[in-house]
Amino acid sequence: MTEGVFADFVGVSFDRSSWPDVRQAIEPSLQVIGAQVDYDQGEEVLWRAGDGTVKSKRYGPVVSVGASGVVCAALRFAGVFGNYLAALGSVPHNVTRLDAALDVRADTPAVIDSIVAKSVSMDGLALTRKRVHPRDVTRLLARRHDGKDTGTCYVGSRNAEVRAAVYDKQEERLSRGLPDVGPLTRYELRLKS
Repeated sequence: MTEGVFADFVGVSFDRSSWPDVRQAIEPSLQVIGAQVDYDQGEEVLWRAGDGTVKSKRYGPVVSVGASGVVCAALRFAGVFGNYLAALGSVPHNVTRLDAALDVRADTPAVIDSIVAKSVSMDGLALTRKRVHPRDVTRLLARRHDGKDTGTCYVGSRNAEVRAAVYDKQEERLSRGLPDVGPLTRYELRLKS
């Protein structure tokens, strides 16, 4: 679980004329992880691999492709994540979204409490050079399996180019029927352009 910082979502866009070549280049990596086409309407395609997805969609003159965290993990595990990224990078492109994540062995309720407290302190919180306004620090509560309040804390506005999310990965895993790995807090830095 604690492998250092890793990509938990990757999204790119490129000229739509490049889509046939990009599709042909990414499909071998997707086949390695058992991804199946769920629907295919030319430039709009959805592949599924377990709970993960890769979506392509046309937006005017560009096609956007995004891979979920489950797919990124499967590609890393299969040893073909580099091939997938190279395929995306084989044409002129823009990275439109990147979620960089880190799992830390810590009990999430205390972590979220400290983030919220820091956001209203004199020092405040900053993800970039500018301080995040306390109104842009949002805590969503959920009841944990042991009765404690846990959840997710977002730092930064929904439309910000840089936003953080901190959440209880242990509880997320348990809610999906996955094995308990003990206290685990996920930190995500979500970057978009």
